[in-house]
Amino acid sequence: MSREAYTPLAVKGLAWVIVMLVLAGPAFAESEIQSKYDKFKNLTVVSTKPVEVHRGFGGSLTLSFSYICEGNTDSCHPDRVFAEFQANSMMRLYKEDHSVIFLADRARILPVEKEGWHCDVGADAVSVRAYETITAQLKVADFLKFAGATHVAAEVGPTRFTVKGKDLELWQELAKKIGH
Repeated sequence: MSREAYTPLAVKGLAWVIVMLVLAGPAFAESEIQSKYDKFKNLTVVSTKPVEVHRGFGGSLTLSFSYICEGNTDSCHPDRVFAEFQANSMMRLYKEDHSVIFLADRARILPVEKEGWHCDVGADAVSVRAYETITAQLKVADFLKFAGATHVAAEVGPTRFTVKGKDLELWQELAKKIGH
């Protein structure tokens, strides 16, 4: 290309395109909080992406939070917030013990209802894997304490973990969407 191709107008145009791409970048980034509206049930489920809270020799444990709004909105006054743990391991770690206890700044937070537990076992040519789901319901006020805490820990069956940084920020972002 000749030098004449780089006119001030062309450089200005290129600079404008670069600025627009930089500004638009966050809009194209995948949100870590998702809202899914079901028009047949007239409900919106608002949830966080699953966050890995523990990785050990036998497998991994992720945690996500969600709540349900009536209608096509992601901001409401829900009665409950659901904590869903997903375990992927070589053995059924939570078969006998699937209790859930949260600590928010050392205060105990217990689920309001008995936890649900479900397990699927899958096998391939290499290994047998257990996929377990543990669901606990929290009072909204308890979730807000949890999301606003500076030190968060939990015990799920035999597994204990702490949560810091961006993972806590994600749950704080979900708490802001709750209209309380």
